[in-house]
Amino acid sequence: MIEETLKTTLDTLGYKVFPLKKPQDTALPCLVYTKIANPRRKTHSGKVNLKKARFQIDVYSSTYSEVKTITKLVEDLLECNTTPWTLSQLIDARDLTEENSYRVLIESYLFYEEI
Repeated sequence: MIEETLKTTLDTLGYKVFPLKKPQDTALPCLVYTKIANPRRKTHSGKVNLKKARFQIDVYSSTYSEVKTITKLVEDLLECNTTPWTLSQLIDARDLTEENSYRVLIESYLFYEEI
């Protein structure tokens, strides 16, 4: 599953990584990933093996400078050609704040082969 592949890839950065939501009282920094969409693709000749999944990755930190540094690491990791998917495309990165933390919401497409 592409979710497991993304988690394994994000784990290489050395931060805590969670699916869907940040557990309450989790020490910062940490990352949270959510699959937003994974539509089926077909052509007139049938099924297409190349999938296009849209993910949201939230970067949380207690300082603004650290959240920006980690965001850059995540973006570089996703865009790097050493990832296990075929291609990634950064859609957007937005700065947000929450009580007692800073957050950057990264949206990206991951293109991968489905067997």
